[in-house]
Amino acid sequence: MQDKSNTNSSVQESYSPKKLAEGGEKKKRSRTRKYSDAQREHKCECGKSYLSYPALYTHMKQKHNGQSLKNLDEQRLESTFSESQTQDIFATLANALGKEEDKPQASLNNMDIYDLINWEVLLLIMETDNKDIRLDYYHELMKSPQPTDVTTPQDAFIKFIHEVKGVLSFEQMKLIFLFVYSFRKLLLDYPECPTSGLVEKANLLICFQLDKVLSSIQKLSNRNYIVHLSRVPNLRETMIQIVLGFCNWLYARHLTDDKLLLKSDSD
Repeated sequence: MQDKSNTNSSVQESYSPKKLAEGGEKKKRSRTRKYSDAQREHKCECGKSYLSYPALYTHMKQKHNGQSLKNLDEQRLESTFSESQTQDIFATLANALGKEEDKPQASLNNMDIYDLINWEVLLLIMETDNKDIRLDYYHELMKSPQPTDVTTPQDAFIKFIHEVKGVLSFEQMKLIFLFVYSFRKLLLDYPECPTSGLVEKANLLICFQLDKVLSSIQKLSNRNYIVHLSRVPNLRETMIQIVLGFCNWLYARHLTDDKLLLKSDSD
């Protein structure tokens, strides 16, 4: 009986929880030594490391949307800088158009944009005597939200209008619409113009077409009450400021690599 008791005691001891725990710890320590940090050569910038590139790739795809943290941080900084640049450009443009700083300006709503579109369409009808007008641009302009992928001049005009409308008054936005109206007429001769080429075409607008456009506006103002832009002091200088503002906005939004270097009349 004593020998049996000793045998049972020996068996129980060999399967005791303590022994199991020790065995588990041993196994865990052994696994850690096998896959040490020194062997995890594929490291992410967030601090995690992996034994293979596929494991790192999976981590990057799941946790960082397939991009490195450095690229993501650069994009955030670039986006913040772009916003800051844009606000400075719009503030300069507002001052150039005579914005009264002591009057708070609410962003124009869709009805205001609709009224501005009607104003531009009437201007187009009066200037060309053409009743058959394509309205696809105006339909896109009325849509909300604004285009995110700016790949064509039309996209650029729409995005610019929707961004600047929060800064300017209704009457000042008429000048913005006149600028876009003039620019779009010029681009009819360049149907394949990419967004990146708009700065070059803006130079053509100022040097060759702007005087013609303003002369036409002057004649319309004398005959039609709907057009009163000729009463704007130094309208040509004002339009040049808008062209400069638009080109600077293109550059700030990374839609072109070029900068417009024209000087205004007052420089």
